[in-house]
Amino acid sequence: MKRLDKASVRRKGFDSLFAPRGTRQSGGVENDEYVVYDPRQAIVKYVVHYETVELRLASVRLPGSSGGMVRHELKPSRAFNPLNELDLHFRIVESQFLRLCATQNITRKLSKVEYIINKPLVDRFNRRQVELERRHKGEVILAFHATRERASIENIITNNFAVDRIGSATDAGYYGRGFYFSEFPEVSLVYGQNLLLCRLLPGKTLDLGVHDRRDGQPITRGYDSHRVSKDTRGYGKELVIADPDQILPCYVLHVGAA
Repeated sequence: MKRLDKASVRRKGFDSLFAPRGTRQSGGVENDEYVVYDPRQAIVKYVVHYETVELRLASVRLPGSSGGMVRHELKPSRAFNPLNELDLHFRIVESQFLRLCATQNITRKLSKVEYIINKPLVDRFNRRQVELERRHKGEVILAFHATRERASIENIITNNFAVDRIGSATDAGYYGRGFYFSEFPEVSLVYGQNLLLCRLLPGKTLDLGVHDRRDGQPITRGYDSHRVSKDTRGYGKELVIADPDQILPCYVLHVGAA
């Protein structure tokens, strides 16, 4: 692989270098990295102190819970307790939501989060992750899904996405037959104001361009999902998954204008 330095980058007319994540196997990097060669292009503004804590997906239970579905209502708080898993869950959602809004210069307010633990769905999701890891890739990502009716959200968090509902309201899918998500909340909010944040197992993903139609066709053979219009960081404007076991609805977001 050709080595790059300040001189070679400048000769090409650039002032910095961006290395996209996911290229480690070919000699690249595991996470997005930015490189500047002149100290005058960087300024230190913050020192971040952090610690590692264990965050188990289904470890929190309400008193009297039977082990089925549990719902926790989370609200913003000035106080922060790193040992409080519920507080950490709210901040995970808040970070994901506001960060992805900011990439599109959208200002939104997150007033409340309902954290859902549905043990049967968690178990199926975990089994599917193990299967995907054996075959190729069990990476988990977070993505949004929105509906017009609150009742649809309740059905999803109780029973997960229903295959027999695909195409029942509009069509079976412009980019393939499946359930549609976006890594950008504003894209999902076009379809309704009831917003979910889900854990997804994209597995092996086929990348499509905005004009690569797959009208109602199954997920392409040899792949586990479709991703549409990925950006330089790998985020997809639309994600299509057909297997509900690759989806874990975790959070119901209550949002509004800032």
